[in-house]
Amino acid sequence: GLSIVKKIVDLMGGTITVESVLGKGTGISVMIPAETAVPILQSRSDGTAEEKKAGLFSGTVLLAEDNILNTEIAERILESIGLSVVHAENGKAAVELFTSSAPGTFAAVLMDIQMPVMNGYEAAEQIRALCRSDAGTVPIIAMTADAFSAAIEHSRAVGMNDYVTKPIDPEMLRRALKKYC
Repeated sequence: GLSIVKKIVDLMGGTITVESVLGKGTGISVMIPAETAVPILQSRSDGTAEEKKAGLFSGTVLLAEDNILNTEIAERILESIGLSVVHAENGKAAVELFTSSAPGTFAAVLMDIQMPVMNGYEAAEQIRALCRSDAGTVPIIAMTADAFSAAIEHSRAVGMNDYVTKPIDPEMLRRALKKYC
């Protein structure tokens, strides 16, 4: 749990301090400066040349993630680099959102693998099988804690373009998106 807290605090520009006294207990303090959070949230890209030079993206991504904390982390990362996010709580909802959107709506799909109702592998296969112009070309990036080569191979076999492990490293996600967006 503390590693997840550290990632969130790091994303928000904060610090964690720990004070421990043997036999008395441990105190953990989290400091998050509010003034750094506002510019990050307001930095959505409108496609200006200055923002593109800064490495920000533009467009909308479909985020399929069932865990609320992971969703919040991913949304914060994506919004901080200029992307807007449409969230789906499982693979079936992601397929339905993709299907009901206009072609070209999504710059990418970020797909958790282990989700209820329909997992990420099945959802990616269903998106790739749709009869629409962007179904075969939209980048689908797997997001999972399973970093074994068999999972990576399976994600590619079902039509996913790339693979990002959890906990999400903002720079790793940014590099993966840069390949396709």
